[in-house]
Amino acid sequence: MIRPEAQNPFTDITVSGRFRQNGQANDLVVDGFCDDPDGTVFRVRFMPSNAGNCTYSVTYRYGNFESVHNGRFEAIAGKHHGVLRVDPNYPWHFIWEGSGEHCFLNGATAFLLLGWIAIK
Repeated sequence: MIRPEAQNPFTDITVSGRFRQNGQANDLVVDGFCDDPDGTVFRVRFMPSNAGNCTYSVTYRYGNFESVHNGRFEAIAGKHHGVLRVDPNYPWHFIWEGSGEHCFLNGATAFLLLGWIAIK
C-alpha cells in the first residue's frame, strides 16, 4: 500500500461520489471521508431508496491530482422496512420509508426528555 503524501488526509484530500438510479432525473452527490489515520482508506456511503440499476462516479482529489472511478451496480429489494425517516406531518415521530409505518421509540434517554420539555 502506498502512503499518501498529504500531511492531514482528513482535511487535505477530498472524496465525493455521484450516484444516479435509472429513471431518476437528478444525481445524488455524497461527500466521502478518510476512514483510517494513515490516510490509506477513504469511503463514500450511499444507499438507494429503491431497487434498480445505479451508476456511480467517485472522485478523489489531492492538490492538482484527481482520480475518477466509474461503475454500476444493481440495488435489490430487501425484506426490511427501509430507511427510518422523520415524519413530515409530526417532526417528533419517525416513519419507515419502505412501508410508511410509524416507528415508536421505546426509551427515555436524555435527548427525549429535553424534547418533552421543549414541547410544553
